[in-house]
Amino acid sequence: MVAGLGVFLPGAKDTGAFWEKLCSGEKQLSHLGEDHFDNEAYAAFPKDSIYHLPRVKAGVVKDFTFNNLKYRMPPTMVKSIERAQIFGLEAADQALSGSGLLSVDGGPVRTGVILGTIAGERQSKNIIRVRKQFIANAVVKAKGVDKSRAKAVADELLSVIRSTIPENNEDTTPGLLSNIISGRIANHFGLNGANYVIDASCASATIAIRNAARMLRHRDLDFVLAGGVDCNLYPAVLMAFKRLGLLSGTDGYFFDSRAEGYVMGEGAAVHVLTTLKKPGKPA
Repeated sequence: MVAGLGVFLPGAKDTGAFWEKLCSGEKQLSHLGEDHFDNEAYAAFPKDSIYHLPRVKAGVVKDFTFNNLKYRMPPTMVKSIERAQIFGLEAADQALSGSGLLSVDGGPVRTGVILGTIAGERQSKNIIRVRKQFIANAVVKAKGVDKSRAKAVADELLSVIRSTIPENNEDTTPGLLSNIISGRIANHFGLNGANYVIDASCASATIAIRNAARMLRHRDLDFVLAGGVDCNLYPAVLMAFKRLGLLSGTDGYFFDSRAEGYVMGEGAAVHVLTTLKKPGKPA
């Protein structure tokens, strides 16, 4: 049974808002901002270019403020972690609050966290940060370009990368690893059951819920936080769908004969699952 539910989605930071959006049928799509990437630069390529990417619309979570003090995170740490970890914490907090699980005597002891997810945007950006000198050297070595001008461009490129992508520190690795999403939730809320993530493409969240149900059935756990978190609207992912002919180039027509492609989105949805006959289950 579902004992609690939490979401952090485009246009819906909680389950009440999510239900209202579902009932109204209002689309929550928008063009991607430059905080994700410069879509205009990709759209400027000729349509027959392998680098062309249309001005896509996606489900983007906007206008949110993360309360780092609530989750005991210093501001410097927040700069180094993926949005998925933030969204996962917010959704888990709602689900747990609604379930009443944290007030159940011994409840957290046998509570697990299983989430479907993939690597996020900042991991891709961090590769650029780590390999910045390689990129600069490639500019300097470019044939047919004045060496002094190429060196000036390379130096400016290094400066821009350093100023826009956070430097690597002790928070970088745990901040970028997708398996830390479940671990951070378990650690913050004191959940002592097994926690892990699943990457099975579009089936990730479904398989996470399936695994949660099996663990409950076999009594490995009494409660499980299960669902999905995804925050990757980076061009490499969109380009992959585009080259496969799967990416929608329209406003998105859901459950409609005019639908002609995949529409990307980001967000998190977490269920608190337990068994119907579990003694002392949450209210």
